[in-house]
Amino acid sequence: MLISSEGEKLGDALAKRLRRLGITVEETSAEDAVQTAFVTAPDLVVLAGSAAADGGHALLDRFGEHHATSMLPVVLIGEGKAGPDARAALRHGIVAIVERTSNVERMAQSIAALAIDLPERTGETSGALGERELAALVELLTESHRFGLLSVTDE
Repeated sequence: MLISSEGEKLGDALAKRLRRLGITVEETSAEDAVQTAFVTAPDLVVLAGSAAADGGHALLDRFGEHHATSMLPVVLIGEGKAGPDARAALRHGIVAIVERTSNVERMAQSIAALAIDLPERTGETSGALGERELAALVELLTESHRFGLLSVTDE
């Protein structure tokens, strides 16, 4: 699971409780969310704080630009399930809205239940790899420090 909650203690608290529930959690900033999702291929992305400020629209647009991240299920930590903003978020690709409350344990349990209920993904993708995607992949691998001895050169 990937949590993007820049500038808020909520993300840290959710990550800690989700880990206690047996969920593997990676935390990232809104700025690095797409790259981190591309590298880690999470089963679920959670947007909170500044990443969810506009209903997640800006970040969802960035996720939609890449084949590998465009179909990731996204949960929004929001102010409620009703209203036009919630309907717009659901149309924009959010699979669920978890209401933001003072009970972090309850929010973590709701998110964990969603993660467990989602169909298991194999992590495999298929389709044509165009120049744009190949260039993005080379750039990502070149800039990433997660790959240890892997070396990528542009020839």
